[in-house]
Amino acid sequence: MKKFNTLLTYVSSNRIWLITLGCLDLFFAFLAWVAYPGDFLSLVGLMIFVSLAAFVIPFVISIHKRSKIDAAFRRFLLEPDDTNEYLLCESAPASMRPYIHELAHHLRMQEGYVNEQQLKVANYESYIENWVHEIKKPLSLMTLLLDNRKLEMSPLVHTRMLYVRDHVRQNVEQILYFSRLGAAHKDCYFEPILILETCREAVEDNLSLLEEAQFSVTYSGNDCNVISNKKGFMFILGQIISNSVKYAVKDTAPAIQFSVTDNPESGQITLSVSDNGTGIPASDLPFVFDKGFTGDAGSFLSRSTGMGLYLVQKMAKDLAIDLQITSQLSCGTTIILMFPKVQYPVRRLMMQQQIRTQTPKKNKPAASLIISWLIILGVYLLLRLVFVIFGFHLAPVVLGGCLAVLPYIAGAFYLFKTPAAHRVGGCVLGILLPSIVEKLVLYFLGASLYGIPLADVSGVMSRIAANEPFTHIFSNPAARYILNLSFFGWQYIVGSIVVCAILILGMMGIQKRKSCSRT
Repeated sequence: MKKFNTLLTYVSSNRIWLITLGCLDLFFAFLAWVAYPGDFLSLVGLMIFVSLAAFVIPFVISIHKRSKIDAAFRRFLLEPDDTNEYLLCESAPASMRPYIHELAHHLRMQEGYVNEQQLKVANYESYIENWVHEIKKPLSLMTLLLDNRKLEMSPLVHTRMLYVRDHVRQNVEQILYFSRLGAAHKDCYFEPILILETCREAVEDNLSLLEEAQFSVTYSGNDCNVISNKKGFMFILGQIISNSVKYAVKDTAPAIQFSVTDNPESGQITLSVSDNGTGIPASDLPFVFDKGFTGDAGSFLSRSTGMGLYLVQKMAKDLAIDLQITSQLSCGTTIILMFPKVQYPVRRLMMQQQIRTQTPKKNKPAASLIISWLIILGVYLLLRLVFVIFGFHLAPVVLGGCLAVLPYIAGAFYLFKTPAAHRVGGCVLGILLPSIVEKLVLYFLGASLYGIPLADVSGVMSRIAANEPFTHIFSNPAARYILNLSFFGWQYIVGSIVVCAILILGMMGIQKRKSCSRT
């Protein structure tokens, strides 16, 4: 399909010259009909042949040159250094070189800018992670003091200190996850986890926040096993719980409910987290996952940053969890988490994917060889047809030389682009084998037509070398010429085999050079 599109592009870009060439052919055909009516068909056939050659030869050359330019351009885009710039300039037309130099200059400038920004981002991430690591030390010390000196504090002070600790810890986790949003590497280890059990762990981690706000926590549904990242899932639950506490309604009994639903028909497992807080206006619902959006409710709360649900949405995307949110003012908010359908363990899927990516694609040398043979046969027959129409006055040496060289060059040109050319056996089977088969077919055909024993090699060869073969079978000169084997001599056999050997060695040499340049 790609080659067909390339052909259409070539024809479209050169349509003016093709139209001009067609008009000239029509004009000269008219002149040949007027001036040489007896040789009209021969002259028209010659013009068609020349026109096709004038189209096909530049097309083949341009395709070959374009493939080199495309390869050089891709390397240049991936790495616009001086070497790739020079190679692209060497393969591209001279008129394009100033534009290539300018493009290379801009690409290198942009590459330098991108590298500078990436360095800044990396330094920022490193700073945040170091800061989080340092701030976790006093948090750990605070936890140790709260555990060891619990009896020395009043229950109210101890509860308030736990609340402050958990609040600070949650903000620190939020900062850490935000700094890692743009990281290329995501630390996500997928494993089977129980939804309700993980929800209970998240509630336990945020127990001080819930107790301070006097939340009641309920669970419903059967606990289900899903494939996810527990650390990321815990972060999502922590942010949802924090939002529920932050937007709880005063003078009411705040509550939060975790409900699991398993739909066997669709295989979808969902977790609904509902509260009875202030709710979200309908006008704000489409924007609650946007970065920094606080809405009308958040504008009255100095603690609201608009980052909680934004980070929840980002983390859920990394975990392939679909999020939905429903809310109503003064009635609370419900966040629904729909877990992905997993038929096999994630680790197994990853191993299978790795195997598929590492397993090289199987080459199909048989198809390449068959097509190469057909090309050789087609060119061979085409040449014979051309010589039938225009070559009555050409010497047998010319005919034999053309038939010994041109078909195999065409087959070698195609075979060079296929996987079969990467092996010596493929080259031999693709070029040398058709040549040998052709010689054997001509030999057996000549021996059969003349009634000479196959063992009499000299007799068969001398009889085939006669100038008037098949005269006792075909009376039509054109038919006799199609099967004329007068060029079939020892010189032709040796010459064609030598040509095939040179082609094979040349193809293997070019392939070896390419493989060395890649390494």
